[in-house]
Amino acid sequence: MDESSIDDEREALSRRCQEITRQLQALTAQDGRLDDDALELRREAMHSQIREIEQRIAEIDLDERSLRCMEGGE
Repeated sequence: MDESSIDDEREALSRRCQEITRQLQALTAQDGRLDDDALELRREAMHSQIREIEQRIAEIDLDERSLRCMEGGE
């Protein structure tokens, strides 16, 4: 994986995280109009997706540091 693909993936994941956050905000605005259990299930699913994206971004950061170390060692 090179630096440009790392940056591209990080950017795509960040956009996806922002999209999910907007959806979560919209869902929260519907509070009271949806069944509490359904609302909580949807919220939890979105929070789970955000956590997965954040984990992947952290992995990308590690990949990038490793790549820089390898480039510096050559």
